[in-house]
Amino acid sequence: MLGCLMRIIGSGDDSLLITRNGRRHGPGVWVRIGGFVLGVLASVEGVWAGVVQAAPFEPYLHSTLIEESAEVVPEYRLALGMMKKVNGVIVPEESRFIAGELSRYTYRIPDGHRSEDAFRYYQSMLQGVAHTELFRCSGRSCGSSNHWANTQFGISRLYGLEREQHYLAAQIGDGRWLALYAVQRGNKRVFVHLDVVRPVSRSETNKLTGRLSSGKRLLVEVIGGTPAPVDGVIVE
Repeated sequence: MLGCLMRIIGSGDDSLLITRNGRRHGPGVWVRIGGFVLGVLASVEGVWAGVVQAAPFEPYLHSTLIEESAEVVPEYRLALGMMKKVNGVIVPEESRFIAGELSRYTYRIPDGHRSEDAFRYYQSMLQGVAHTELFRCSGRSCGSSNHWANTQFGISRLYGLEREQHYLAAQIGDGRWLALYAVQRGNKRVFVHLDVVRPVSRSETNKLTGRLSSGKRLLVEVIGGTPAPVDGVIVE
């Protein structure tokens, strides 16, 4: 079982996403050998390998992590207000834009548990660490769940009942920014989504996403959740 989620970002369509179930997306190949996975991109011009940060909190009891990802983002929009129409466009009433390493986690909460239960659990976990709460809302005061799901997070499965949605934005004491969203869908399934951004300077962001020499091939080996370049191995 692959111990981490790794994304290799290239230019154009030259990108590869290796997930926990070993599925391949984008050009290149991957192979599983014994206890590790090799991911290869052919003729990648610009590559950055990022690993999902450890989630800041233990997940809700018996919840299932159904999706996680990691990438460097030049501008993550942290919502600091309800969803509302501004100049004909639905956006958060207030926002903060952050450059950094974004790790995302989406959990399915066990049947029979409410979105409020899951939200309060993560709130209690947050109380155990130094943090500054920046914005919080529940129910219809958050605005349209459709726009939270599709406009803010880009995850359609987070579209649920507006009366059963909860959102919180905070900055943790170690400098990371956090966005938490819990919602119950019409079929009573409950999901929790967590975005965590480790801020970096824009110059560092540009360095991470900078191009390698044209035509260079890269082999990345993932062992126990830690990626490392492997020299001297080229797959045509």
